[in-house]
Amino acid sequence: YTLQSVDHFYDVADAAQYKEIYSMVAATDPSKTSAEAIQFAEQNGLPIGEFNGIRFAADDYAWNYDRTENGVPVYANTNWQDEMFRTSGAHQHSLLITGGGKNSNMSLSGNFTDQTGTLIGSGFKKGGFRFTSDITKKWLKLGQSVSYTKRDGSYFNSSGYGQMYDVVSAIPHVHVYDANNEGGFGGYFNDMPEGIRANPVARALLPTADFSNEYLTVNGNAEITFFKELKYKLNVGFQSDNTYNFDFTPSFYVSPQDFRDQNILTESRSRSTEWIAENLLTYSKLFGERHQIDALLGYSAEQNKYRLLTAQGEDSPYNELPVLDLVTQLKEVGSNGLEKTMVSTFGRINYTLDSKYHLQASFRRDGSSNFGSENRYGFFPSVSAAWNISQEDFFDIPLVSDLKLRASYGQLGNDRIPSYLYIQAITGGFFYVNGLNELITGMTGFNLANQDIKWETTTTSNFGIDLRMWNDRLLFTADYFLKTTKDILVDVNLPLSYGGATSQIMNAATVDNNGFELSAEWREKIGEIRYSIGGNFTAYKNEVVSLGTRTEPIWGTDVDWNSGSVTRTAIGESISEFYVWKTNGIFQNQAEIDEWNRQGSTDENGVFTPLQPNAQPGDIRFVDVDGNGVLDDKDRTGLGSPLPDFTYSFNIRLDYKGFDFYALFYGVHGNEVFNGLKYRTERLDNYWNYSVDALNAWTPTNTNTDI
Repeated sequence: YTLQSVDHFYDVADAAQYKEIYSMVAATDPSKTSAEAIQFAEQNGLPIGEFNGIRFAADDYAWNYDRTENGVPVYANTNWQDEMFRTSGAHQHSLLITGGGKNSNMSLSGNFTDQTGTLIGSGFKKGGFRFTSDITKKWLKLGQSVSYTKRDGSYFNSSGYGQMYDVVSAIPHVHVYDANNEGGFGGYFNDMPEGIRANPVARALLPTADFSNEYLTVNGNAEITFFKELKYKLNVGFQSDNTYNFDFTPSFYVSPQDFRDQNILTESRSRSTEWIAENLLTYSKLFGERHQIDALLGYSAEQNKYRLLTAQGEDSPYNELPVLDLVTQLKEVGSNGLEKTMVSTFGRINYTLDSKYHLQASFRRDGSSNFGSENRYGFFPSVSAAWNISQEDFFDIPLVSDLKLRASYGQLGNDRIPSYLYIQAITGGFFYVNGLNELITGMTGFNLANQDIKWETTTTSNFGIDLRMWNDRLLFTADYFLKTTKDILVDVNLPLSYGGATSQIMNAATVDNNGFELSAEWREKIGEIRYSIGGNFTAYKNEVVSLGTRTEPIWGTDVDWNSGSVTRTAIGESISEFYVWKTNGIFQNQAEIDEWNRQGSTDENGVFTPLQPNAQPGDIRFVDVDGNGVLDDKDRTGLGSPLPDFTYSFNIRLDYKGFDFYALFYGVHGNEVFNGLKYRTERLDNYWNYSVDALNAWTPTNTNTDI
């Protein structure tokens, strides 16, 4: 081979990165058709900006502690965000070799990445390769690709609500390090109350949380042309994921509230594999220059397998040698796994007459092992039609280049549900003591089998219009859609007569979504400048129509350890609407409290109870929504949905002599937001850290506030 050229250039389009690329092209005699190219790239990421979030100085924290107790000694002025976050960057190297001939192509690429995390205790290294090739003959096409990636790294192993929760909760009076403590980290002083958050740096660096992952993907395809109109294509794929996790927390002492007498070690290995084979037969032919028919018939099969083996032990005599053979207490050894298969038969036929009238019909018949034998298969048809009005002889509007009306109706199935709901499964890890005071291992059922579990089905109707004007410079699309999803799985409470099981997962819920979408774009060319301006607007409504026989709403998760759920899914409302207590400002003085408390209740003995008997100036007024004179859970009310009433976007694209610019703006409107960070950092009823906004809390001299 003869070296033809070496190019060295810089790419600084991304301000956060600096990239050098070396490209070498080698070729045989120019008259030949084969050629090879080698490209090497080195990319070094510049430091990522530091986290700059919520923080209190030590004096500010002492302000609140002085209010709640009788003062606190100043020990340190630690900025936990500075301690927990660091500048980080990435070093990436890649090599690409390509070649080919008249009827074949190939490429081989390799890459290596070294990424440090912005959060201490995190980062990874990744390396891999990818090889692809294809061969084309007159009647046959073959292609394949093989890729392999290995990834090793560490992650932040934090219990409870996570590392960010620890960062914003930790008070500044704690030293990061203390050589007198086991483990070497500073802790809270003894006179601090229970419940103070731990040292987040200690939580980040004391445990070891490592992972190793190997990912392999193999794909192949073959296409045979029997004759011009009829083709057969086979697609096959395989992928595997092998993961090893090592988690070790040594014994340590940080404070009376944060210590571990015994170390703990957990190791796990998992392997997942997936294969798929897809057979496609396609037919396409134009009959008599008026009738176009396109048809597809297919059959596919796929299988997913997963296995997990895990072991956990405590109290090894050496923190320096974390191996399971040395632990004195083997807490857990277990495994689990699943296997899922699916087969599908599908087809589609399109008919077009005179490029004006379009009809399409399709079907899918899917079978999934997630369902019992009686409900394993689902049939999902769809039809659509379109009328290209602008192709009609009677249509004579020069400024309109294309006008089309569309309508469609169809169904899709969903089998992405927990496996084995239709069989009675058992689980181990249970123990009981027999009459000889011996500890006996036992197993028990953890679900109530439901043989009637079946496919979730989504039915969608759509009506639309496509419009192009002024020689395709203006493009406009409008759609109106109605979508109903039935047989959604929900956990339904069971009568006590069922015995130990209190609930069962059933196909019970129905949810409606309906709305419309508008999009428009203007394209123009002025000299050597090309530009386009576009926008999109979507409005929709989400409503829960049914929860089956379930009598209670579906409650969301807590946002804090003592907050309770702030969302619920109930009939007649949107999914996950906010369901909270309604407030009405802050009490400014005792007179306001006395007036407000007149809404209280009188019991059968004539004893009157004020509405908020323990209220003080500066406390929040809570509304008695049901008007019974008692503040309880029945006074929680729906205060909006996290789902927006509409979304919108706006984009601009410019192209000039090989340079291009693109900007996208996106927005939502009409949705409510629960600010969990404010809830956590502006509460003054504990000894954790607060945001600086909490300094604006109500006092007799600072009454113009909502905190």
